[in-house]
Amino acid sequence: LVHSTDAGLSWRWMDQAPLLLMVAFGDGDTVAGLTPDGQVHTSTDAGQTWRATQLLAPDAQALYASGEGKNLEVVVANSRTVLTSTGGQPFQPVR
Repeated sequence: LVHSTDAGLSWRWMDQAPLLLMVAFGDGDTVAGLTPDGQVHTSTDAGQTWRATQLLAPDAQALYASGEGKNLEVVVANSRTVLTSTGGQPFQPVR
């Protein structure tokens, strides 16, 4: 993961970040990311530090996040369904 604080003029590696295939901002500081094996990681400081969650989405093809803290909603889509999780609860199909 790389990070820019000057609108993309320069970039720096985020040494503490896990290897992420997709990331989505829930708000200005809250971020959700997916590792290659589908584990969801979250950050509450714009990606400076990360926390692994119990959420798994191994075949996700798209990621969306909205909100922050206990209201963080993580949505993933694969070739068959769309799943959502709010506040770290297990993924459930969107109905």
